[in-house]
Amino acid sequence: MTLLHLCNAFFEKEIEEFVFGGKSRPLKNWFSLHPMFLQLQFLPLLYAEEDDVIFVSHLPENPDPRLRLIDEGPFSGKWDLWGASLSFKEWCRDYEIPDWEVVKKVNSKIFSFLSSPRLEGAALLEEEAQVLSWIEKTPGPKVLKTAYGTAGRGHFHVGIPCSIGNDHFNKVGASGLQQQSNAETDHVKDMVDAGGCKDEDAEAVKIVISDRARYKRGGLESFLKRQFTAHLPVLGEPWVERVLDFSTQWVIGEEISFLGSTIFENQENGSYLATFAGRSLGDFQWALDEHYRVVKPLLHDIQKLGFFGNLGVDAFVYLHLGKLRLHPVVEINARKTMSWVALQVREKYFPENAIRFSFEKGVQEGILPQKLRVDGKEICFSHQIRYTPIF
Repeated sequence: MTLLHLCNAFFEKEIEEFVFGGKSRPLKNWFSLHPMFLQLQFLPLLYAEEDDVIFVSHLPENPDPRLRLIDEGPFSGKWDLWGASLSFKEWCRDYEIPDWEVVKKVNSKIFSFLSSPRLEGAALLEEEAQVLSWIEKTPGPKVLKTAYGTAGRGHFHVGIPCSIGNDHFNKVGASGLQQQSNAETDHVKDMVDAGGCKDEDAEAVKIVISDRARYKRGGLESFLKRQFTAHLPVLGEPWVERVLDFSTQWVIGEEISFLGSTIFENQENGSYLATFAGRSLGDFQWALDEHYRVVKPLLHDIQKLGFFGNLGVDAFVYLHLGKLRLHPVVEINARKTMSWVALQVREKYFPENAIRFSFEKGVQEGILPQKLRVDGKEICFSHQIRYTPIF
């Protein structure tokens, strides 16, 4: 059967707009909110079949014959989306999505925190005084997370700036305040440009805060105000020594189907590099087994809420007092994920091998377009999909 694909990689942005009282937009307009949304809408080129149709906001030069413009639709047929979307539902009224409140709930870190085992010392913080008290009482580096942040976005690091390595732990003085060097500031800018940190978070991660006199300078005040004004808590977690990051991918329908697991390759500071699909967890099989025991009843609870569709669950193994422990549910992504794409690519192209799958800066050739013309302007992209078999 021919599938009609639309990759709404703006999924979290659409949720965020409604959570914070933003305005609704026509489907096509969401893609232009960020260059990454414009480029990632072409991900179905990796996994769509030859007779499928892929709808996009703009066509690149020499377009693949499967591509069609959103302006040509909508069309009747079996749709395959990245995640639920109210704007898509308005565009194609025949398409059914789960209740939007359920989608928002399941995708929130608050739901993951309340529904699964948590890190020792982690807490939901609902007001400024609680946050400052938790920072003071929680030893070592730590991180504050927003309810709807994703892929490193919506994080405020205390004791270690965003994407800066372990050697910077020792640079924080007695006051707890550290201004980054120019090189580090440039690195943060690169992360913002690549989608690793939100623009509004860039200033926040430049300074590590402690005492109240530097509270505003560090950006924490504005970070918290946005969440608390929307009546959302923030999640505080201690920074732990992660040993292995992995995820599992699922589809929830009348039944719950397991699609596979992936392993993440990270830098020493925890920054994401790549995904391995088809690789055994080896000595960490115990962690995957324990993850299953926690996640399976949780997925049934999510199914009872009325959610259906793709879903990914992230987890990691970490060291605590010299012993390995599992954090079984770091977050739930109530949509397709890059790990899901990696599993599809492996199944389609390298079913007999594991693969390394990445979205890398500086790679010149690949299946995604390197530029698009949008409203008379040429948008160039700095990243590209890369995947290689492991023999």
